[in-house]
This record gives sequence, structure tokens and C-alpha cells, in this order.
Amino acid sequence: MEEIRQTINVALGTVYNLTAIVMNLPLPTLELQCNVTAPVATRVQTISSSLHNTTYNFNQAWIGIQEILACKTFNPIYTTFVHEAVCTQGVGGLTWIFSTSLFLCLFAMSMITFRAAMSPALRPISQDNISPREMSTSLLSGSGFTLS
Repeated sequence: MEEIRQTINVALGTVYNLTAIVMNLPLPTLELQCNVTAPVATRVQTISSSLHNTTYNFNQAWIGIQEILACKTFNPIYTTFVHEAVCTQGVGGLTWIFSTSLFLCLFAMSMITFRAAMSPALRPISQDNISPREMSTSLLSGSGFTLS
């Protein structure tokens, strides 16, 4: 980026100085140096004056762009956003995630506990105390468990 900045500054300085020289030459000297007629020399000076002013305006705009893109402009913005995001919002977000997860775990454990307390306990059928008829009914039902 620095190389581009220097190249643009050199180009603008060269065009600015060249147009200043051509613009300030007397018309007879310009006619002799360029081997042109008086109307062409006048036209060259007019174009040179216009190009000189345009180069000056472009240089002013280029200086403004350099000031906008300078580190001193972006550093406060970057520092504010990064500090705000990481130090303030990040810590607050992690606090909310932790507290939400803790409450979810507590309520999930209590829900599991209350659900287990509300249902009756199922116990397997004792094989010693049943008759063959109850055994076939028990096998046909498929569960093998009874309510107690």
C-alpha cells in the first residue's frame, strides 16, 4: 500500500510540475519549442491550465483519502468494537449461557425425579408363585411385569 501511495504521489507531482511549466511559458517560446502555431500553443496552454487544476484537485482528494484510511482513523473504531465485543458482550453472553444451562439442568433433573415419583414401580412376576395357566396368560401378554 505504501508503494502505491508513493507512486501516485510521484505521478501527481510530475504532472503538476509539468503543467505548471507549460502553463507559465510565454506563447512565443511555446510556439518555438513545440514548433506549433499560435492558436495551437494557446490551446496547449489552456489544456495545461485545466490539467494543472485537475491534478491539484485530485491531489487534494488523494490527501483526504489517505487521512480517511490512516491508522489513526481506524484504530479507535477497531479498539472500541473489539473491546466492546470481547470484554463486555462476550463475558455477558457467557454468563447468560452458563446460567441458562444451569437452570435447564436443574429443571431437567427435577422433571426426571418427579416423573419417576409419579409412576408406579413395576416389578417382575415371581416364577415360583404362579400356576401354569397364569404363566401362559403372562407369556401371552408379553410384558412379564405386573403392577404392585
